[in-house]
Amino acid sequence: MRIRDRFTALYQESWQFITKGNTRWVILFVVLALLFRTASSTWVKKWVVGEISPPDIEIFDSSMRGYDHNRLSWIIKAKTITAKGNKTQFHVDRLYGGQLFDENGQVVVRDITAASGDVNVRSRMMVLRGVTADLGYRRPNSKRGLIAAEKRPRSVTIQADELRYYGNSKRTFLSGQVSIMQGSHRIVPKNGVEVDNGQNVAYIKDGFTIYADQVVITGNTMTIYIDEEYSIVPDGIKGYRPVSPTEDPDLDPRENTLRRLPTYFSSTSMRFSSKNGEDLIELNGAVVISQSDKSVVSDRLIYDRAGDVLTFEGNVVLKSNQLRWALRQRKEIKNDEIRKAINQPIKILGNRAVFEGGPKRVRVIGNVQIYQDGQFALAQKLEFEDKDTLIRLVGGVSFEKENKDTLRCSELMIDINKEEMIAKKSITTEFKLKPKISDADR
Repeated sequence: MRIRDRFTALYQESWQFITKGNTRWVILFVVLALLFRTASSTWVKKWVVGEISPPDIEIFDSSMRGYDHNRLSWIIKAKTITAKGNKTQFHVDRLYGGQLFDENGQVVVRDITAASGDVNVRSRMMVLRGVTADLGYRRPNSKRGLIAAEKRPRSVTIQADELRYYGNSKRTFLSGQVSIMQGSHRIVPKNGVEVDNGQNVAYIKDGFTIYADQVVITGNTMTIYIDEEYSIVPDGIKGYRPVSPTEDPDLDPRENTLRRLPTYFSSTSMRFSSKNGEDLIELNGAVVISQSDKSVVSDRLIYDRAGDVLTFEGNVVLKSNQLRWALRQRKEIKNDEIRKAINQPIKILGNRAVFEGGPKRVRVIGNVQIYQDGQFALAQKLEFEDKDTLIRLVGGVSFEKENKDTLRCSELMIDINKEEMIAKKSITTEFKLKPKISDADR
């Protein structure tokens, strides 16, 4: 039989099946076929856009890379990476070796580790939990285009309950319990940190506490310039050094005595820098440091932690109710003038004051003025040498006693151990004579 004849016979048999009352079965078959076709098409579409998730795919000990306009944006490595059904979301467990890059391809966050996290490729968002990472320094290129590595700066290490990274804006937000280690300082923000990864700058906006070398500092806002290795607190700080409960055998008795007293300080602003392993703290504006009956006031304070040097600058005023605390030996002093000078309140003014912890030396420089119980002294520099217990006034020295007798010289030295005062060079004296009392006035 020819093919044409066979199709003709099949058509005739089908028509007879319909005309014999089986139409309803054919219609039902067609309707079911159409419904199945429509449902299948809809399910496929939902599967493609992610509304229906087929079984997840797990990848072990692998890495992922994210790109922004064909530029590397981030890298993560994890023990387990689970691909979600919509092909744009991934869950990671035990993340390690993560990195974030700026728009120029330089690393701005490195060595990221996290307990778990989620990555949305479509929205370019990453959420990590239980995070530790380093905020990296972008080093300037040398003339040959090589990155200088011989003096790589210390990184800023962060720990946070949660890290959120937004690839579109190049911003990272740290929340929960957050801690930042910068040099020898630990910074604890009250309400998290915002990091501009493009500029490599971190912002603390709602208060913080700094724990640094037995000192506690509090403030409202802070900006951390990671590349330049310094931080600024623009709107005032307060701080204190807690009482040390135990004595340090490496310190002399005077220092241990001072450590048993709390020290308080404050200023209008603060700048902290950490370069080449050296920490510098600068307090600016209305600087006040006080301890018991002693205080120092100035316009600016610079603390060099490595050299253990405190430098006060601008309108320096030192006050103390007595000077016995500064003496190495607590012996009885017989010289009346020296004993009186040590036991009475004193005020010293100058342009600059330097306290050197190593040699235990104090210098007050520029327009030095000393006031004590009616006595007044002027000089260009005051020096106190602890090892020799010597006080030196140098440059245009003028010493006026309460009876107005005045001594002028180029240098005046007070040796507390020997209980003597020595004037040197260009010495002149003035005596205020008392008027003679006549017999009639007696």
